[in-house]
Amino acid sequence: MRVRIANRRAGNWTFDTAPWAASSTPARAARAVLDRLRSWGYRLPDQHPVAGVTARLVRAAVADGGRRASVHLADRDDDGQVVVLVLSHQPSGTTEDDALLRDVTGLGAVSAGTESGRDDGSRRRWAVVEV
Repeated sequence: MRVRIANRRAGNWTFDTAPWAASSTPARAARAVLDRLRSWGYRLPDQHPVAGVTARLVRAAVADGGRRASVHLADRDDDGQVVVLVLSHQPSGTTEDDALLRDVTGLGAVSAGTESGRDDGSRRRWAVVEV
């Protein structure tokens, strides 16, 4: 997947997925995404779909068993949508793609996808959400 970010604001974070931190990582990631979107002027409630989608994508990355997960966020003012991309930095041992995609669309994503990294086998999971 090649993504070009032009005319977009963007943010990114790295979260520890060690066992001692993994249970709080999805919620911390969701809060970081909401806080960044609010700093960009979006008036979003704590229960906005982007929070649930972010947390679900991060839970999938944590399940891969790697040491960290990266969350990337991008928006474009004129279309009212944001993209949340989560990288696991670890080859996925799961084949949960269909269930994950059903989950994130059920949480409010307009579209979503997954893929393995070509070079390192890590997993990329992404979703587009209306804000």
